Amino acid sequence: MKASLERNKINGNLQSNANEKGMRHFTVICPKAYFFNEPNLAFKRKGYLVGGDVIDGLKIEEGFVQVVYNDTISRKVTKGWIEIKCLQ
Repeated sequence: MKASLERNKINGNLQSNANEKGMRHFTVICPKAYFFNEPNLAFKRKGYLVGGDVIDGLKIEEGFVQVVYNDTISRKVTKGWIEIKCLQ
């Protein structure tokens, strides 16, 4: 039930706070928020974001948000999945 409420809350936020491209900005709230190749804990990558990083969310699935991160220093764009619990 709690996961369902959390998902509904974030889905609502994703729609109501979407930018012109249909993405919503999230802030990382975990010390390390790892990227995943799929919305599944078995597909964890080495890369991660740190608390305070801001990312764009594309869609939500199975407790994960598909995200795009634009590194302003390296100008590198990273796409993947981050656990919802690490985002606000």
